[in-house]
Amino acid sequence: MNSRSVAVKNRNANVNTFSSSVLRRPQQKAEPSCDDRDGHYIVVPGRDFTQRFKIRRLLGQGTFGKVMECEDGTNGRLVAIKVIRAVPKYRDAAKVEIRVLQTLQRNDPSNLYQCMHVNETFDHRNHVCMLFDLLGPSVFDFLKENEFRPFSLHHVQLFAEQLLRSVAFLHSLNLVHTDLKPENILLESGEFDVVPFGNNLTAKTHMLKSTNIRLIDFGSATFNNEYHAQVVSTRHYRAPEIILNLGWSFPCDMWSIGCIILELLTGEALFQTHENNEHLAMMEVVVGKAPAHIVRSVPHDLRAKFFRSDMSARYPAPDQPRQSQKGLRAMRSLSQLVNPATNPMYANLHDLLFRLLQYDPRARITAKEACDHPFFRYRV
Repeated sequence: MNSRSVAVKNRNANVNTFSSSVLRRPQQKAEPSCDDRDGHYIVVPGRDFTQRFKIRRLLGQGTFGKVMECEDGTNGRLVAIKVIRAVPKYRDAAKVEIRVLQTLQRNDPSNLYQCMHVNETFDHRNHVCMLFDLLGPSVFDFLKENEFRPFSLHHVQLFAEQLLRSVAFLHSLNLVHTDLKPENILLESGEFDVVPFGNNLTAKTHMLKSTNIRLIDFGSATFNNEYHAQVVSTRHYRAPEIILNLGWSFPCDMWSIGCIILELLTGEALFQTHENNEHLAMMEVVVGKAPAHIVRSVPHDLRAKFFRSDMSARYPAPDQPRQSQKGLRAMRSLSQLVNPATNPMYANLHDLLFRLLQYDPRARITAKEACDHPFFRYRV
């Protein structure tokens, strides 16, 4: 065999050896999915989220994603991480939320107005992630753990004052929160004392040591001059103009605040319903019939569905079967919920709530005006 033949034979042998090694090389396993079928990140306490963060527990879940308590391996601190669903429309919405958060931080670097600041943002396995300080429970969670016993009038006053200042700040930046509710108000600390509740000496309630709060969840916040979704707000806190398809702006936040204040005062959500006609009928019990000019401005098809010829709320709807009106029968008027004859503080609170719960958004008190209301001039 000549030298050329040997060289060719050796080259072919090398090629065959390389080809065999490629074929024998074990295939890399696909990385297991970290998401459920809806694109939510699957939270497993004790598992590493990234090389830096270890998951401690799930704090909450909503339409947009989940919030986890994590330990930061760089300093041992506990933090809250909001993990947006790995779905394009929610990733896009997260970009808007980050823009809102950056606007808040840029205009209030010292956080005088108590809106939650984002510390970092990053992308992890197709999830937009936002890093926040870890604070106490939400006002709703505190109420729930306390068996929905109401807050004292003094604490209601302090909560309302802070919330109105935060919302007035948002509105000054041309932002509408659109999802104000007790779940989106965090306590800086959940520490409490156990004290007697009411006249029953054996009953106990939790009394917060601090009422400092932070307003959170700007995932639905909207710049007033940008696109407005037709329906916003969680049902119990939804303003009438949204239900009636009349358009919405800053005043829808003020209606929500009125509902929140009453919930803190009574321990129960004001409008416990999931249906438009019942919701409007409940509003009628609390604050009276809708003004005629509001009813006339409702699109004709909705007007016939929501109102009778005498402009009273139609419940149940014509296309719905007769149903229990137990929830409606349990409703009380605003003057029954907050009797203005009790004392001057209740008279001032009643007036504030009356101004917040106006059907006509143009007649509703603004956040800036509400901050200066007489209800806040004197401490309980």
